[in-house]
Amino acid sequence: MHESVCPDHYTDSCVQEHAMRVDPTLLRMGADFSESAGAIVHQGAGDLTSASLPASAFGDFDEAKTFHQALSEAHAKHAATMQGHHSALMKLAENAVAAARAFTETDEYGATTIEPSLPGLTV
Repeated sequence: MHESVCPDHYTDSCVQEHAMRVDPTLLRMGADFSESAGAIVHQGAGDLTSASLPASAFGDFDEAKTFHQALSEAHAKHAATMQGHHSALMKLAENAVAAARAFTETDEYGATTIEPSLPGLTV
């Protein structure tokens, strides 16, 4: 069961203490870092995918062939995992940019609704 951190009637100090603060610039910076990491992992996945070992690298006997097969499967799985990380990082960047835009637009709209009601106040 969830307990409220503030009493039933919110006091100014409680609201200030638990207020959410968002810095759209930091959200965009995080998006840039995620995009950069996504590009790096995408390049790495491509490099990994294009690299392969010849089947004869470990010899021409059954155990060597079995080992090569297991290594090839792990290689493909790792490349696919890296592509998944790329997708996740790019989606994270997209969401961070969208959140920054939404918070900025909300702030700007809030400022336009406050300004007319408070003449002389600069927001």
